[in-house]
Amino acid sequence: MTQRHFAFGVALVVLTMSTAAVNAQSVSVVNGDIVFTDSAQQTRQLTSASSDSEAQLSPDGRWVVFIRKASGPKIVGPTGDVDPTEVWLIASDGHGARRLVKSQGCSRSATGCNLVAPFNPQFSLDGRYVFFETDCAATTRCVLSVNLKTGGRRMVSDGSMFKVIRDGRYRGNLVMLKHKYFLCGGSWDWLYVVTPNGVEVGPIGTDADDLDSALSRCRDVP
Repeated sequence: MTQRHFAFGVALVVLTMSTAAVNAQSVSVVNGDIVFTDSAQQTRQLTSASSDSEAQLSPDGRWVVFIRKASGPKIVGPTGDVDPTEVWLIASDGHGARRLVKSQGCSRSATGCNLVAPFNPQFSLDGRYVFFETDCAATTRCVLSVNLKTGGRRMVSDGSMFKVIRDGRYRGNLVMLKHKYFLCGGSWDWLYVVTPNGVEVGPIGTDADDLDSALSRCRDVP
């Protein structure tokens, strides 16, 4: 074995071990608090508000995004009053907790209903953005993103039940259920692949399809 091949082999083993270590880490919610489990299976409680849910670990294992039920009265949503929620970020060592998104009730301003009770937070594959979902209209939801460096938010697309695609041909894009209308009346709901910038790539299934099954079919597409 040459010195170059040996070095490559060592690097590959280190990379594999590092990836496995990140994959062994996890987060969970216990009695409304976020709990982080490291690669040695040691647990660490990250929050103590007893009002947290929907925790997700970043791709590098350094950050956790989650939803916190906010205090205060209900806010106006597109179909009625709802409890306010917030999107939060915290380091997996328990430091640096900060709020990313605060609920806003429906209004006639430019933001409309885009920030009503956010939920379903998910990291982009590069860990630079967090996507989340809101009830923005009576017939659909909306997917937005927040830049973790600048705090800037942007509308991605109308849609619901979204997921960040982690592997396969459309890796890094989003899949979501979109509500659309026929020209002469009526509507339908299909699963669409959408880029992080909101551009529709195309449909991959109907509303009768299980989302994970539709994604599984796409993994086999060359």
